[in-house]
Amino acid sequence: MIWKMKGAKTVLTLFGSIEVRRHVYQESRGGRCLIPMDEQWGVRGHTACPRVREVCLHSSAMMTPGELVRTLSMSSMFCPSETAVRNMLGKYADAMNREGLGDKIMQELVCGAEAEPATKVFVASMDGTTVPVRQGGGEAGQAPGNLRESEGEEPLPGRFRMAMVGALGCYDIEEVFDGKAGQSVREPVRLSGDYFARMPESGCADFKSEFEFRCFETTAKLPEKVVKILLMDAAKWQWNHVLGDEQFDDYEKLIDYWHVCEHLASAAEHLFGDDKKSRKRWRKHWRRKLKRESGAVAALLRSMLRYLNERPLTTKAREQVQKQMNYFTNHAHMMDYARFRRNGWPIGSGPVEAACKTLVKERMCRSGMRWTNEGGQTILDIRSLIKSNRWETFWEHAKNAA
Repeated sequence: MIWKMKGAKTVLTLFGSIEVRRHVYQESRGGRCLIPMDEQWGVRGHTACPRVREVCLHSSAMMTPGELVRTLSMSSMFCPSETAVRNMLGKYADAMNREGLGDKIMQELVCGAEAEPATKVFVASMDGTTVPVRQGGGEAGQAPGNLRESEGEEPLPGRFRMAMVGALGCYDIEEVFDGKAGQSVREPVRLSGDYFARMPESGCADFKSEFEFRCFETTAKLPEKVVKILLMDAAKWQWNHVLGDEQFDDYEKLIDYWHVCEHLASAAEHLFGDDKKSRKRWRKHWRRKLKRESGAVAALLRSMLRYLNERPLTTKAREQVQKQMNYFTNHAHMMDYARFRRNGWPIGSGPVEAACKTLVKERMCRSGMRWTNEGGQTILDIRSLIKSNRWETFWEHAKNAA
């Protein structure tokens, strides 16, 4: 390499834009130039230093580029333009998609993560939530790094598609005193959570692979006696991803208690109609029995059948009650809440329900927004890393490439 010249470059730093003069080198036969300062500082191919890029990427997962620029203009010494922020996001997306670099880094982090030593229960959940997509978003040939969300226009009907969200949790079990029962009971204590999400895709193949990979890597580091649980609502398409998969054969399977309560409320509404007092009393009684007594589903079905035969219900009400009876009949083997509570295991899929809101809805479903699959996935990846407390570690691996 031979010295060629000193070249000036303006770089956006935490203290504003500064101009630096760097030594430029090039091989004697020509070709790409080498600028040691750019390499060491992490600004080769960028107009902002790594810390500024991190701030913009991290913050863009929480707010739109316009909101970010307005916030920085009031609170910091540097303020990139909206175009600059979008360019940073685009370069980050291009770098992470290049040869699957983002997935490779994430796999390394998952494989290298230490297990919570106090873990007694591992819970895996998945759920779906709708996200507005741009026409043609996610189709083959869509340019990666296109992160612009269209603002100012309402999404067209039918432009909402299902994004998938996964949540993995490690729990300890502790003894606490129940004042009402007058005795000690076991309660789950959440130790850690791992979250991830995928934009809409045909067949959810990528999501399913990631779900399987993360479950395998996490449980492989846990003690053999750890209880493994699949905990979700009763949506058939969700369970189809895991039922019949040998990896999950030794998992306990449970339907979220609170979704079951919604079906119980629907049954009560159609059984008792305008009799609000009876409706509330019946619903409360069976919610309590489902949580406390094994085999309560069979008794619940007998109660529903009794009122179905005794009460003067309309044809529509009878159809709805029968629908709920079918629901409880088909899923009774995944409703043993009493045994789960005795063991101190979780019975609610609240973490994945909350993740659907915090990962997807809060950022991506604002009025007028529509997303490409590539742009939306970039935002979901960053939000997932933040919620899983992995962003700082991930960025240390990714900042030089992005």
